[in-house]
Amino acid sequence: MEMMYAMGIEIHFYATALLLVIILFNLMRILRATDIHVYAKKSVYINNLAALFLTAVIFTGMIMMAAKHLDFTIENIVMIVFSVVFIYLEVKRLKQLKYLDIKQENPLENYRSVAKTYIYIELVGTLLIAIWMLVL
Repeated sequence: MEMMYAMGIEIHFYATALLLVIILFNLMRILRATDIHVYAKKSVYINNLAALFLTAVIFTGMIMMAAKHLDFTIENIVMIVFSVVFIYLEVKRLKQLKYLDIKQENPLENYRSVAKTYIYIELVGTLLIAIWMLVL
């Protein structure tokens, strides 16, 4: 049982690290984007990858909570709330990209300002929780 818990923590850690890399990659992509069509087309693949690693983080977190006999601590509650917020922000950002009016003047700049805000919130939140968990 202890080995399963240790492996779950390790997978959780690496999935979180990869999720941070993807968030940074998304930030770099939105800052360097020049064509909204190319950005939108490539976003499909990157966002599926981000969803995969977010799912890995959430799933391993659930396994570890079950291994701890569903002991809800403040850390677990904060991570659950942040996971829901993260999913909400990603859905909101991707929905705005999907329904972006291409005919308006400079659609990339309009989307970029909103997307940067969401990505910064995700990045800061993930970093703060990761640092908090490393300190514990």
